[in-house]
Amino acid sequence: MKNIFIFSLLLSISFSQDYSLSFDGVDDYVSTNTIDLTGIPFTIEMWYKTDLVTFSNQVNLIDNYVNGGSPGTNRWGMYIEGSSETYNSIGRISFLPPLGGDHLTSNVRVDDNSWHHIAVVRYQDSTTKLFIDGLLSDSSTSLIDSDYNAGYDILIGSGHHGRFNECSIREVMISPEAVYTSNFDPPLSFNTHPNALMYLSMNEGVGDEALDGSGNGKNGVIH
Repeated sequence: MKNIFIFSLLLSISFSQDYSLSFDGVDDYVSTNTIDLTGIPFTIEMWYKTDLVTFSNQVNLIDNYVNGGSPGTNRWGMYIEGSSETYNSIGRISFLPPLGGDHLTSNVRVDDNSWHHIAVVRYQDSTTKLFIDGLLSDSSTSLIDSDYNAGYDILIGSGHHGRFNECSIREVMISPEAVYTSNFDPPLSFNTHPNALMYLSMNEGVGDEALDGSGNGKNGVIH
């Protein structure tokens, strides 16, 4: 309990100046080019904040899906669940791997208007884990050779199937390795992995772009 209090206090102090990108829940989202995660371990992580969920269908935090029509078998996505989802709970985080993999669902809600570090990690042995605020929340399997190349733009914050949620995001990073292996203290600010596939610091941008700090040209277009 003491460690949780200290972490919450440090988080409050660090985030007292809210350098983040706010999404209005009406039509805001960020898009960037597709990333192929086939055949590699990976970590997808972000700092995320949203208030009490009132919508029906799941809304994406980040996904490589499609805005309409058939999603195909190689789509993937991280979502916050709405009230009408049958297999997940409202206000919890889920990760859907390509078809054939087992989805992950957090054991806690995150819709409390507080900042949460969310990470999905896939390992070389195909184990996949979901961490909320550095604590293991669920685990399953997504085969290392699963096709993770849907070819669609990556959408961040909202926008999946025209669904939107009012939220804030500070940082998003995708790394080609399993960064976390067990419970950890979430980094208050990400250190860019030397081989990061994408790193968007949502407090850094030019006009309607969020700049990609990985050097791979995955700048996010702010819609």
